[in-house]
Amino acid sequence: MEGGLGMRILEAANRALGTWFIEDFHDTDNKKVRIQYGLLAGWISIFATLSLFILKMVLGLMAGSISVVADAFHILSHLANSVILVVSFWVTSRPATAKTPFGHGRMEHVAPLIMSVFLFVSGIQIGERSVHQVLDPHAIHYWSALPWILLATILVKEWVG
Repeated sequence: MEGGLGMRILEAANRALGTWFIEDFHDTDNKKVRIQYGLLAGWISIFATLSLFILKMVLGLMAGSISVVADAFHILSHLANSVILVVSFWVTSRPATAKTPFGHGRMEHVAPLIMSVFLFVSGIQIGERSVHQVLDPHAIHYWSALPWILLATILVKEWVG
């Protein structure tokens, strides 16, 4: 899809957001501008991902579908990743001190460890729920709008990504 219409639309949306929220948005060699880009991307991702999580959780519970609920929790892991992104950019933006003479730039390496623990625990919980559903199956409540709503959430998540 490189250079396709969808990619051009996403690039235009990202460029518009950069011009609205970031002063000197063209100066990407400037560390402060890069930090502002990271914070903007993180906050937009938090808002969009939280909205998608709530929507998919409600849809999954209404439909009685463990796969949609599992996908909601997968999206929740992206929310945690976005929060970690914002925190790591905030910490990285702090100046060097006597205790940290080289600054706080390495803080971003803690994020993958936190995410791996979170994903491990949520994976175990989803697996447990799936085993219970296999042992005690129940009907799925399907309605024709469900696939279209789920498709829209995929498109939003791709844009946030």
